[in-house]
Amino acid sequence: MADATEQFLGFLSIISGEGAILWDAFEDRPVGDTAELLRKGLLNPEARLPLPAFEQLVGQQATVESGIIAYNAQLMLQTMGLGGWLYGGIDANALLGAYQDQGVPGMGFRFQQVAHSPLPNPVGLDGHFETLSPPYCSGAEEVVARFIERKFGRSGAYNASIGTYRNGGTVRSRVQRYDETTIRYFVSVVERLLETYGRVPGTLPTVHTSVYLQAQHVDVDYYNQFHGQDALLDTHREHMSAWHTEAPSYQP
Repeated sequence: MADATEQFLGFLSIISGEGAILWDAFEDRPVGDTAELLRKGLLNPEARLPLPAFEQLVGQQATVESGIIAYNAQLMLQTMGLGGWLYGGIDANALLGAYQDQGVPGMGFRFQQVAHSPLPNPVGLDGHFETLSPPYCSGAEEVVARFIERKFGRSGAYNASIGTYRNGGTVRSRVQRYDETTIRYFVSVVERLLETYGRVPGTLPTVHTSVYLQAQHVDVDYYNQFHGQDALLDTHREHMSAWHTEAPSYQP
């Protein structure tokens, strides 16, 4: 799963850095206050990216990244000797816990009702997966501040004092930080979307889910009876003896 608010701000920083303006085609105006950046020549008034197209990009990238993570986890399961299946097609809200009062507990995520959508919006799992969104942030300023902290703060990907590369700190220290004008623009975009849609992104769930991976022990006897020897890896056949000392080693 992905924090779509963080994804949104990450891509907003990319397109604004290239001079593009996030545009509300229905009201024919920019999303947020672009005046300062336009005066400084940092945005191109002719480069307008419609909000729906931008949010579609955010959703696509969140899906791709989730799929890559799940695929890598599937490879890890194979090395451990566990079975795993990569799939989709699940009602994400049911999985996260939107229907707890109907006897479908799901994962216990917090949901909020938002404008322009009959579906509840998942915002996070308290103490475990707290997104850059209310109620975990008090408002637009804190949303942007925490996004910047995640990027450049003590544990951020661009913190020059951490990492394993020999010259990584030097490279990361050269990454341009956001100036106050850009930060105010980001805040104005978040404010506009929260006021209009009650969430950021405005048309996507805050917690984005798309691809799922399950893990389980493999029934070796079943595969021996109905499949050939190549159906399993040696790691599957040796899993119980390698990972569970209380279990006897399997003898084919």
